[in-house]
Amino acid sequence: MSNLFEFVKPIDEELYDYCIEMEGMAKTRPTSSLVELRKAVEHFLEWFLNKTDEEKGLPPRKKKKTFFAYLSEIEEKKLLPQSQLENLNMIRIFGNKVAHPNAFKATVSDLVTEIEKFYEALVSIYQSKNLLQEDFTFDEDKLMIDSYRPIQRLDINSYEEGCEKKYLCVLEKDGSESNTYYVIRQFRKSNEKAPKEVGFWKRDLLTLQRLSEDDLNYIVKNHNITKQDDNELFFTCYELSDSDTNLVDITLKDLTIEERLDIVYQIARGLYGIHTNYEPVYHRALTPSSIYIKKLRSGKRTIRIGNFEYAKLEDVNGVTMVSKVFRRHHDPFRAPELEYGIEINDWAKVDVYSFGMIILFIFNIKGENAFHHVKKLKKFQLSNDFVDLVDRMVDEYSNARPDMKEIKHLIGNEVMTHA
Repeated sequence: MSNLFEFVKPIDEELYDYCIEMEGMAKTRPTSSLVELRKAVEHFLEWFLNKTDEEKGLPPRKKKKTFFAYLSEIEEKKLLPQSQLENLNMIRIFGNKVAHPNAFKATVSDLVTEIEKFYEALVSIYQSKNLLQEDFTFDEDKLMIDSYRPIQRLDINSYEEGCEKKYLCVLEKDGSESNTYYVIRQFRKSNEKAPKEVGFWKRDLLTLQRLSEDDLNYIVKNHNITKQDDNELFFTCYELSDSDTNLVDITLKDLTIEERLDIVYQIARGLYGIHTNYEPVYHRALTPSSIYIKKLRSGKRTIRIGNFEYAKLEDVNGVTMVSKVFRRHHDPFRAPELEYGIEINDWAKVDVYSFGMIILFIFNIKGENAFHHVKKLKKFQLSNDFVDLVDRMVDEYSNARPDMKEIKHLIGNEVMTHA
């Protein structure tokens, strides 16, 4: 099922199949997609001429023609406006380049422009023949990404994420959809070939791949999306169930104290796991939008942590993302030392600060100055030890913050107290 070309299916199912093939590869394998686009347009021109003959009472054509011959006939008989003919001819010329032995590679940007031209021509011509009553507008964000169909474009601005776009998608197999959802994060490669730039847009994927290999709990499940070499777009993908909800979208007031503490404890265990992994990982940009929560049939909730493009990895070709971490815009979960621009040797404490602010967020203590209001936790009947722990986690000075081992232990104690 296509978001964009669904209107084609009742009119011409064979063309719809071409469109599905073309669309699925548009962002990941644009050169292959261009081949399918050319086939789709050629098929459409044949259909258009046959339909025109049928309207005139002429018999069906027995011989196929070339793309160029179809265009020439349409131009000679003035069956389409010149602007549409020129757009369709540009697709022909663009598509011909793939056949040349010079290893031509289409870009996503150019291909999307050509797909839009074809889309607009389809809508206009179908309407002129009274085959389509509604008006349709091309939307690049609706293009499939491989076999994944976007159903929603997600916010990346509330808490700055390093990706260009972010989509909630469903996976289509054999024409059917699964009950699982996927978050696909789209990165655009910089023209700059410096190791830091290359390392940045690969970092989210590398982190997910490494953590998936170690089968760590509380980390989103990675899915690989293949793409053509030198593609300007790059994707990371992780799996969600239909009951997974981003922490940003949770109605926190509906959660009991025990449920909130359980979520906090799972985040603690997840962070402790990545910090103490065989190859340690430090998130460095932890916000509520990094955390997904799944409600099980039993009523229990489980969490998954994602969004690792700013992460610190050990031994990533000697590349560090420190400058990008410092330049990332300010949000309430960002450790204060990142604002000072000083050298940071203990990145674990950066995650500790962010986690402390997330704990306050989960207990509805929000905003830039939430760290001044830690004592408000006491109204939830939380212990003095727990309140003191959070207070130390959001301390301005990193050396005053506890480590994740202590945090995990004390939060575990608090969970047991409220069990």
